[in-house]
Amino acid sequence: MIFPLLFLGTCLVVLVSLKDNSHTQSSTEVRGNPINLTSHLSEFTALIRNGHRPSQWLINQAINEAYQKGDWKLARAISESYTKPIPEISKKPLEVKVKKPELKEVEVKDEAPKQLEFNPSLTSSPVDGIDNNDWRMFIEVSKIESPSFDKNNLIGMFRQNKKRLSKLGIDPKEIKTPIDQYNAFEAECVQLISEGSNLIKQSVAMPVEVDGESFPITLSGLLTVMHHAGVENASKWLDSDEERKKFPHTTEAFKRSNGCF
Repeated sequence: MIFPLLFLGTCLVVLVSLKDNSHTQSSTEVRGNPINLTSHLSEFTALIRNGHRPSQWLINQAINEAYQKGDWKLARAISESYTKPIPEISKKPLEVKVKKPELKEVEVKDEAPKQLEFNPSLTSSPVDGIDNNDWRMFIEVSKIESPSFDKNNLIGMFRQNKKRLSKLGIDPKEIKTPIDQYNAFEAECVQLISEGSNLIKQSVAMPVEVDGESFPITLSGLLTVMHHAGVENASKWLDSDEERKKFPHTTEAFKRSNGCF
């Protein structure tokens, strides 16, 4: 198994080297935005030559650069050989697969009733192919409000849309604790990955410009955009710099979560 991989890596090195030397740095259009090319392909090539496995971030950057240069064959060759497959949804997508989160009683000032504290470190990924630790990191960066948050049709620490929850069969009025909020958020994420599967396949590893900087889109970043905007509006957000500027809250959430998985 090792020799075929080494042979494949050598072939990619030759391919990358030839393509990298045949282009000079310039700017190009990525989803309608000019982006300066970098030297990630050269760094990727050097690591492969020396028998090292590039980081997933560098792999995404090399794919990004190949796309920017218009070399779709090279981008696809790197992607197929070095990127992880998009996770598959569990057979029972809405079935909660988490360990029961640890409940901890905490005293609230002014003698308010005791509340239950949610512990993300005891959760498990509900999606096949997403590592538990990566999922927990995603949960941490997705908690952006206090559990008592309830404003403009949004509720809870994950700012969940009440109408979307109702479509999932979840009554927002029944979400009373941080544990309830997490369970609702998990169910929504699984549903969004299923509903947005085509958008995910089209967009993951593709570059998008945010605040003048190019980012390879990862599943966690796109999932966050779908969570805040819905699948249809997430596509608009990806395609339009104006949309990304129009909805800065969604854009900032993308920057926080992109790269978790």
